[in-house]
Amino acid sequence: MSEDFDWGEYAVSSGYQSWQEPGDELIGTILVVRQGEDYNGNPCPELIVRTEDAEDITVTAGQAILRNRLAEQRPQKGDRIRIAFVGYLEAQKGKQPAKDFEVQVHQGGGAKTIRDMQEAAKKATRPDTPDEAPF
Repeated sequence: MSEDFDWGEYAVSSGYQSWQEPGDELIGTILVVRQGEDYNGNPCPELIVRTEDAEDITVTAGQAILRNRLAEQRPQKGDRIRIAFVGYLEAQKGKQPAKDFEVQVHQGGGAKTIRDMQEAAKKATRPDTPDEAPF
């Protein structure tokens, strides 16, 4: 058998990431990037991410917003990634509101720690204001 055979297609994780509440996030190192299926059987990106707790979690990017955010960043195997469910977008008439996500990728893994990624996310989502109110 060839050494360049992609076993990632057959990898299994210990669970799937669900995005229930704004603030839910997943941070870790990407082990596998492959094509998966959304709830309707349509093809979509699927990642297996190893967390700091050595848990392998599958992320199926069935939501259009998450799929677009991942496509913008183009994460690859070995990259460090942070995916956060940040809230809901305004609903279109007659539809449920879409979930909004932030995706941060540090290519090649390594140097960027979880704390670094969380701090960068906090700075990106809050204005530069003092920690305490002036009054």
